[in-house]
Amino acid sequence: MKHILLPIDFSPRTPAAVRYAVTLARRFHSSLTVLHVLKPANIAFEIVGGGGEDPVQEVLAHQRIDVESKLQSFLADALQGFEVHCVLAEGDPGLVIVDFAQSKNVDLIVMPTRGYGTFRRFLLGSVTAKVLHDTLCPVLTTQHTEHIQPGITWELHEVLCAVNPGSGDDAIINWAHEFASAFGARLSIVHAIPSATMRPETYYLESDMSRLLARDARERIAKILSAARIPDAKIYVQNGGSTANVVRSVAQDQHADIVVIGRASGAGNRGRLRTDSYAIIRESPCPVISV
Repeated sequence: MKHILLPIDFSPRTPAAVRYAVTLARRFHSSLTVLHVLKPANIAFEIVGGGGEDPVQEVLAHQRIDVESKLQSFLADALQGFEVHCVLAEGDPGLVIVDFAQSKNVDLIVMPTRGYGTFRRFLLGSVTAKVLHDTLCPVLTTQHTEHIQPGITWELHEVLCAVNPGSGDDAIINWAHEFASAFGARLSIVHAIPSATMRPETYYLESDMSRLLARDARERIAKILSAARIPDAKIYVQNGGSTANVVRSVAQDQHADIVVIGRASGAGNRGRLRTDSYAIIRESPCPVISV
């Protein structure tokens, strides 16, 4: 992770993302780019209610001065001692972040999720969702909780990797292993068995099928670990409802410090996230790296 991108919007959730970025940058001796995206000119034009080009440019100039002042204060307080490059851009934040990451060979993007109130559990925030959907590099997202306690040091002792054996997750397990090894952390693997509707007339048949699926998944994971020479990773194969629920439950039980999940290899309209990815990110009790 030579280059870490940290998009910030000065929201209350920014400090948590900073904490994770700083921990990783310190460990990997990474350079940090702090990126803030200004509102596009057409939005500024709407704010001042028209009136020609001069008012728009005046609003943007004042906006830039204000943001530059905030950035300097932010850098002085939170990122002392790091190699930091500060970038101000204008445009759609999601597009800007994705384009910047690709053009500057960013190795990791660190950003918070967003979502408040009644519908918090169903939202990640449009910018975060777009970055997860479109970017090619790994993305670390913070816990999707209403409040994240400030000032707590992030330490990596337990890494949990959620997989679906047989779907090309060998590379994800290897990535998680290398990541855990860099911190001297323990690695665990979790796989969720698809839930079946247990009916009285087919209870024993479906129970047997669930056990067979669990045994097959465990054997597949063990083969991947053996081939990669990862002898000490724990394997958890569970049937506890949805994939997100299983991952959350194991992460809580094992006091995981981070969850690693894989993304689809294709891009375009299908996106790069798998079916359960958004739910895992929303439900996880700790940060998630989508690789």
